Amino acid sequence: MKLVMTLLVKNEEDTVETNIRFHADQGVDAFIVMDNGSTDATPDILRTLQKEYELTVVHNASTAYKQSQWMTGMARQARRELGADLVISNDADEFWSARDGSSLKTKLSLRDSVVTVRRFNFILDEVQGEERDGYVHCANRVINPILYTSQEYEVQKKLSMPLQRIAPKVIVNPLGLLHINGGNHRAKHMMFWRNRRSDDIVVDHYPILSYKNFEKKIQSRQVIRTLHPERRLNVHYRRWLASLDAGELRQEYRQMLVNEKERDVLQRFGVIERVEPTALARWHAARHA
Repeated sequence: MKLVMTLLVKNEEDTVETNIRFHADQGVDAFIVMDNGSTDATPDILRTLQKEYELTVVHNASTAYKQSQWMTGMARQARRELGADLVISNDADEFWSARDGSSLKTKLSLRDSVVTVRRFNFILDEVQGEERDGYVHCANRVINPILYTSQEYEVQKKLSMPLQRIAPKVIVNPLGLLHINGGNHRAKHMMFWRNRRSDDIVVDHYPILSYKNFEKKIQSRQVIRTLHPERRLNVHYRRWLASLDAGELRQEYRQMLVNEKERDVLQRFGVIERVEPTALARWHAARHA
């Protein structure tokens, strides 16, 4: 079995190297990375990684952001050029692992068409928000999200994005693939009767990293808003851009972290669990031992 991971990245210098190295050690054989016009060190990092891994870089500076089309195209490219049997459509802030610590490939089959995997948000402690790599040691996994609506989130400043429910992700067989949806949460396949869910694989998602990373992402969206005023942004970016315009982005960021007291309350009521160590933390510790 050849397992290929595709990534769509833009200005991901804080995570892309860790992401690729981590997944290579989880059983991913090759990577296709579409760089969507990065202006930071991401292109240099990818060039360095190409010397170590089977890694194809696709340059696409378009601001149109046709995610579904691009991810579906990369999955087909993985089959055509790299001989992929299965493809993981990933983001730079998501880390896939088998729950028992084995290779991802031991939990997959050549008969799979679309495998749906549950994804969990992680929330940084306050001190981790000041560190570029603080997310690596984050242990706060959201297991019972708070089900407030998008409308509530947009107007109520006390609500925190990482506590919301998030959609799962998919692994696809590119042979017979019809399309992957825009967020890589679902896919349509000709052999739909082979679709299945897997509880043996988990996706740990770190949506909010350091403040500098968060600020850079929102400023990037501000540019896109100027270039494409007709585009409707999701509720998170509408709220964050409003905070940027009001000079309140630091306060917005703080709302998405937890201090010790807040963490204990969330844990007491079963909203989060402490995962110590996570697969990412174990991998990082072993690599730097």
